[in-house]
Amino acid sequence: MGGEEALAAFGARRKKERESEPEESRTDPKAYEARLYRLFWNNNFAAECGSYEDTTLTGPTRAVVVNVHPVYFEVDLKVKGAVESEDRDLSFLALCYTCNGPCISYVTNLVGTSKLSTLKFTFGHILNSVEATVNMEVIRGRWPCDYQGVSTAKTSNIDDMDIVMLAFEDGKLPMDDDCKIKLSRRVICVELVPPDLKKSKLMFTLKALHINDTNGKVEHYLSFKPKKNGRSHRKIKVGPCEIQVTVAWSLLSTFKCFYEEAIS
Repeated sequence: MGGEEALAAFGARRKKERESEPEESRTDPKAYEARLYRLFWNNNFAAECGSYEDTTLTGPTRAVVVNVHPVYFEVDLKVKGAVESEDRDLSFLALCYTCNGPCISYVTNLVGTSKLSTLKFTFGHILNSVEATVNMEVIRGRWPCDYQGVSTAKTSNIDDMDIVMLAFEDGKLPMDDDCKIKLSRRVICVELVPPDLKKSKLMFTLKALHINDTNGKVEHYLSFKPKKNGRSHRKIKVGPCEIQVTVAWSLLSTFKCFYEEAIS
């Protein structure tokens, strides 16, 4: 094959390849690179961490105090390589959240876009709140075999804002050597004095489901009255396993006048 024929064959082959490539590879290289990251994630991490589209990050582990000044959230995400030098950027951005003086607690969503990905942020703005630090400890028995579990918590004044504090699917309750359950998140905010003066509560849920038997289900729903300080204790049982749930209450460093009529 002569040089001109080889060049023509290469051109024809390349044209066919381009037809199979997404249009964004030519019109938006950064979007195309993001697509490649998405495919890479789904091929390598979806089984363990969930799909690229469904992956949800937990956000700050403690409350973020918001007053008249804006708050900035910085996100630096990487796709982990075999060694640190092979890590690849997935997202790097800073998002500003401002308080407009709301009179009620609410949930809002913001979207932040970097060169490689788009992130959706969900903010729960909770007025006059206290921090509830949750601890769970096995005090008697063992977690039943082949039961997966999930535990969530939320403030009763905001619907559809359940925070996952524990989730495991392999039937093995994560614990340390002192029988304390390893939670992925321990702190949640609860309204102490709602503006409408309705009683707010910390709503806590623990659900256990047998891996191979949908009829093997145990559910517990607890509610805790918020306090300015001190601790609250409740006990629950999942089969032979007895668990003590302890909530430690603390005030946030914010406008103290909001706490004057707080529930004691």
